[in-house]
Amino acid sequence: MKWVIAFVFFLLGAALFDEIKKRRMSSNRRLRSRFADDDVDEEGMRPLPRVLQLDILYRSGTREPSARVVDADRWSDDDGVLYIRGRCHLRNTDRTFRVERIERCIDRRTNQEIGDVEAYIRNIIRQEGALERHQ
Repeated sequence: MKWVIAFVFFLLGAALFDEIKKRRMSSNRRLRSRFADDDVDEEGMRPLPRVLQLDILYRSGTREPSARVVDADRWSDDDGVLYIRGRCHLRNTDRTFRVERIERCIDRRTNQEIGDVEAYIRNIIRQEGALERHQ
């Protein structure tokens, strides 16, 4: 009897995993079809006009905020939610950050504290014409 229950849980877990994978692939296809340029990567991220060197205080989910140094080089807009991706010096790997979760931000190039991070990044994208090309 126990093996039957274990097998049922195994099947449910596999079905759930497959459904999550299908939805993620569908979402990526939707992004790629909306932004069909060659510069869009497999995750739907587009290059920023220039690398943004940022000191950020980032809150991921329910965790305490953590200070990060990020060299952001890609961005995406998923139904109005802005994301940036780049090298996180704390984790020493590329990470994706949801911009609305950035609590504080300093542009390391200018040492300027950024009040509205989303507006700041959108303005940089817009200045270089990248936003208009991808809408």
